[in-house]
Amino acid sequence: MDIGRGRWIRGNENCEAHAPSAYARKRIPSDGSIVTYGRQIEHFITHCERRRINWRELDYQGVLDRYVNPMVCGRLAPSTINGRFHTAVDFLTWAANAEERGPFEVVVEVVASDPRKSAAPRRRLVGGVRPDPGDLSLPERSAIEEWLTYLQTRDSHTANVDALMCWTLLRTALRAEEILRLRVSCLQPVKKPGPHDHDATLLVQYGTKGGRKPNDPEARGKPRRIILSLRALERLQDYARGRRKIALRTFLRKNPGAAEPRELFLSPDTGGPIAYRTFWGKWKVGPVPLPQWSPHLGRHTWACYTLLDELYPMAEAVSRGGLELAGLVQPHFDHVITTLIRPQLGHISAETTEMYLKWVAAQLQVSRAHREYANWLDRME
Repeated sequence: MDIGRGRWIRGNENCEAHAPSAYARKRIPSDGSIVTYGRQIEHFITHCERRRINWRELDYQGVLDRYVNPMVCGRLAPSTINGRFHTAVDFLTWAANAEERGPFEVVVEVVASDPRKSAAPRRRLVGGVRPDPGDLSLPERSAIEEWLTYLQTRDSHTANVDALMCWTLLRTALRAEEILRLRVSCLQPVKKPGPHDHDATLLVQYGTKGGRKPNDPEARGKPRRIILSLRALERLQDYARGRRKIALRTFLRKNPGAAEPRELFLSPDTGGPIAYRTFWGKWKVGPVPLPQWSPHLGRHTWACYTLLDELYPMAEAVSRGGLELAGLVQPHFDHVITTLIRPQLGHISAETTEMYLKWVAAQLQVSRAHREYANWLDRME
């Protein structure tokens, strides 16, 4: 409750009584973040109760040994483990400040910051789990194309909107919630296609992370502009002028007098907005490219193949010149991450960047990736 009311802000690394938080100038977390913190605290407390651990006597090393290590052995994702670990440390630090337990000393290490963002070093908790860069497994492009074709051509009255939503995510790297909350008003008039594929932008602000007001039913977050091809934008507008209007008539017939939904994608059955669970389920329909295929992995797929496409010409030139690949490609990789990948995704961590770099480097070294990436999705348009 103190986090939600702004009385205690996550990140305080001192346990002196009533010490001000190091993050005191940051905004209050969103509703979704509060729910996540609550679940993580519940997991920590339940873990302690089941193992008869007195969290009031637990020190920092004890958290690592008796809470983090069992999760590592349980083969949980590093992001899941680190999220729970950080929340447990915050909870114990808060408890010390609130005099609910004795002092709790947090152990941090200083690491270099990205010089393009800040010259000051940053601190991080000691003992966090680093993801293995080799863990990223992405599907072949041909497997994704086969799956999208199945979604588009299967015998179902929802096939068109199902395929279009999944295709849009792979084309734009929007989050699942951003896809579902995308507004018709975001689609600007399409001009005649120019010589470049990425000639259109969309303003995304519903379902985005950061800046949300508590209990906002529209989930309006931090706005950002994404890029997409004019042909992709035309396809979305064709849907808005056609099948969406049919779904909208269904909604008005079933809900007389109700306000029209403003979301772009509407259910053919109800005419209303499509639920997250329904959308997520579409990623498990048909010949899925990978068993773990999901909207989140779709975003990684867009990022990595976009990087591959951007870096391939340079890699080929370097190869023909007999030069060392890694040293020359790295600066261009950083440039693409900064100017294209990060703005499109909304954010990208250092760990994710490293994971992308390892994957792209492997593709360039092993297979000299083909130049078909820019066209394979176009065949679905």
